Order: sequence, then C-alpha cells, then structure tokens
Amino acid sequence: FKTLKVVEMASSQVVSNIKITVHRTKHVYYVYKCADCGATVRSSQAPDFNSQVQYGPNVQAIALSLLDTVNSSMNKIPLFLSAVTNGQIRPSEGFIAKLPKRASKGLAAFKKELRILLLTRRIVYWDDTVISILAKRACLRFYGDERLSYYTAHKSKGMDGLIEDRILEYLTEDTHVMHDHNKVNYNKRFRFKNLECCQHLERDLQKSADETQHEEMQLAKKLIADAINERNELFAEGIRTFSKDRIAEFDTRLEELLSSAETKIKEHFNRYSSKDEKNVIERIREFHNNFFAWMSDFTLPHTNNLSLCELFSYANFCSSDLYLWGTDQQKFA
Repeated sequence: FKTLKVVEMASSQVVSNIKITVHRTKHVYYVYKCADCGATVRSSQAPDFNSQVQYGPNVQAIALSLLDTVNSSMNKIPLFLSAVTNGQIRPSEGFIAKLPKRASKGLAAFKKELRILLLTRRIVYWDDTVISILAKRACLRFYGDERLSYYTAHKSKGMDGLIEDRILEYLTEDTHVMHDHNKVNYNKRFRFKNLECCQHLERDLQKSADETQHEEMQLAKKLIADAINERNELFAEGIRTFSKDRIAEFDTRLEELLSSAETKIKEHFNRYSSKDEKNVIERIREFHNNFFAWMSDFTLPHTNNLSLCELFSYANFCSSDLYLWGTDQQKFA
C-alpha cells in the first residue's frame, strides 16, 4: 500500500425496505382491598368472576411449603391454615394435592438449569430408595452434593430410570460419583469414576463379625475407622493425602485380616453366615480402589451419608401414599 495514493473518496447507500410489525398486548389488573385489615392485592382475576373460594399466591405458597419443605401430611395443612386464620381459610385436601403438580410446571426451566449445573460438579452423590405409590413399590432418587439437591421419581428402579434422568450418562471421566455399591454404575456406557461408601462397608464388616464371631472382621472395621479419623485430622491441618508408606501399610494389614478370615471360613464353614462374609471379602478386594480412593486424595469423600440424609425424610413422607399420585411422580419429585 505504500505505492498507492488516495485521490478521491466515494460513498454509497443501500436502502432496504424493512417491515416492522408492532403487537400490543393489554394486561388488565384489578386492585382488591381487604375489608378486615385494609391490605391491597393486585390480581388479574375479574371482580365478576363468581367463585365461593379463591386462594391467592400467598396461601398457595404457604401450603406448598408445608407440604414439600416441612413434610406435613395433606390432612394437617387445612387444619393449620384454619387455626391461624380463625377458620376463614380451610382448603380441601384435593386442592393441596394439586399444588405440587401446578408448581412443577413453573419449575421446568429451573430444573433444566439445575441439571446442567449438576453435570459440572467434580463430585456427585447419588442414591435411591423404595417408596409406595398407591400401595405399589416405586423409586425416589437423589443426585447432588453439599449445595445441590436434584430429585427424580420412577415407577421402578433400574437402568431405564437412570437413562431417563439424563445425569449419569452425561458425566465425564473427570467426575467422581459416590454411591452405596450400586453395581449398575459400572456399566460400560458410563465414563465417570466410581467411589464406594466406606460407612456401608463398616456396617457389613460388623454384621459379619456378629454372625461369625471372627475377630478379623471386627479388626478390619477398626482399621478402616482409624484411617478415616487420621485422615480427618490431617485434612484439618492442611494435608491432602497419606504417604505412600502409610497407604502400603494399610493395604498390607487389611489383606492380612481378610486372608486370615478366609482361612477360618474354610476350616469352619457355616452355610448361613460364611457365604455373606466371603462376599464382603471379595467385594473389598474387587473394589479396593473405589473404597479407598480418599486415601490418595483427601478431597474425595469416604461416605455416601449425604445421600442417605437427603432421602430419609422424603422417603418416609412419600410412603404415606398421599404425596405421589398415579403417573405424576416426576412432577412431585
């Protein structure tokens, strides 16, 4: 461009015919004033709408909160509202039952965003439990962590429900998933890293010790519990992993106890308790890295207790047969 010289500047204009369509929408709101307390309320409900009972958003929000947050039964909520309003407000149980379904429609966008956020987590806890829907067995499932709680519900447990939830299948190999030895997690279609719950393992070891009177199972439980306590103390001091020697010492001692228990099983086999004890031993060996991944990285959890706590209260409430009706499990979850 050094050899070029500007001799003239020219411009041109292009005119495009753009058609603009203006849509005007008129919204009409009515301001109502309470004859008793003087409070004013805005509503789109016309004054000529004839209905004996009309409940505003505040009443509906309180009833929904009592139902889903406090876990109150449906027959108790009308009694509560009637008591605090001196009998002026007493919705029917049918009205209360429709609130979760109605509210779920407004939460569709929120649920979608929550699922996307959950997929970005480094650690995801999940568990499911059996509930009752109209006297039939069904499934309530939890996904989440210390800050997120995502619930789903299905007519039954199994892979179909997991795929429908669209959570586990979309997690990457960078995600760690904590669970209670749900073997479906090891399906080849999933790419995440599995973490097994040591708290459940300790219970199984204690159960075997009580049934077989084998000291090795009790000592194995104590070995794991002591390592977890040591991990918690080191983590509080800012240390994030055990030394290689400490991990090797733990693995060697655990294998000694398991081998000794196996020897006793062969010498004194009991068809009622020995099989369960052997299954526990084989599970520890097969899923050793999944049970004890936290020893190499203290930021990883060693228990799935969070999922249990999240499911416990809701599972008891859902089993009342009043919470989930028919085919609307997902709306209520």
